[in-house]
Amino acid sequence: MTDEPLAGQSGEGSERLADRSLDENETRAAIPIAREFHETYERLAEQHGYRTRRASAVPWEDVPLANRALMVHTVWDLMLRRVIADAGGARD
Repeated sequence: MTDEPLAGQSGEGSERLADRSLDENETRAAIPIAREFHETYERLAEQHGYRTRRASAVPWEDVPLANRALMVHTVWDLMLRRVIADAGGARD
């Protein structure tokens, strides 16, 4: 993560978008990507010789809420930094 301030802000103490709680629209935008990442990660793990924890090796709906919230917030941070595009974005 970078320490760049929000657009239009500067100086120390500037809040970064990803360091605050997400609103409903932001959460809604990030959930499909977080869900797909989780499902794909779990599907591919064994092919790479990795066994995930029993608590997380479950369908998205059964992932503990704290884990889901962290994945969604992580995806939102990556979207803000343009590391990934939203689910409706163009693909290369």
